[in-house]
Amino acid sequence: MTDVNRDKNSRKVYLRLLPLLAVSAIVIGSIVAGTKVFSESPRALVSMPNVMPTPQKIKKYKATREITIDKQTGKARLPNDAELAEIVSSLTSMLDRPTDMLPVTQLKNGGEMVELDGAFAPVALARPRADGSTEVKCVTSMEEAADFLGLVEDDTQ
Repeated sequence: MTDVNRDKNSRKVYLRLLPLLAVSAIVIGSIVAGTKVFSESPRALVSMPNVMPTPQKIKKYKATREITIDKQTGKARLPNDAELAEIVSSLTSMLDRPTDMLPVTQLKNGGEMVELDGAFAPVALARPRADGSTEVKCVTSMEEAADFLGLVEDDTQ
């Protein structure tokens, strides 16, 4: 293979991976920004012990869609059990939105104001398409996330 052909092939691979890398950077940036905002909140997780999902709230899922990019081949595949457990755990903690601990302020006009403190922000997800491109969606619930990622509840628990 000549150097010219090798350079052309390298460029093609780079151009195919560029959108995936860009989406990954956006998702990671969103997570980091959300974590920073939440950690600076006066009502951080440390002061809200019941905010983290409890084990009985985490459902078991199985994947029906190739949403994981294999590090060796660069091709989409179904996530293995460990990867799926990590995805579900992360999504559950990001999308768990308890309302019982949010501060409520009585307004002079008789209404109530609820301080969300950065909670209820959408979570950006990405999944590979068959053509090698990436599809991105912001979700606000575990049900939306599961639907987008092709996860179904595993009833064989």
